[in-house]
Amino acid sequence: MRIVLIVDNARYNHARLVREHIAETVVEIVYLPPYSPKPDGANVEVHEEESDAQPIL
Repeated sequence: MRIVLIVDNARYNHARLVREHIAETVVEIVYLPPYSPKPDGANVEVHEEESDAQPIL
């Protein structure tokens, strides 16, 4: 049986103790891709009529 554990990139998930413990089991760790706060076009709404328009994130 194979168990897949999906985790974020929090520092404690990469700790040596965690990796060593998981290596002794049937669990496979899959890390989510890193978060990028850079907004893309779909997340930004700008109103041209407003002189001080700010992106909506």
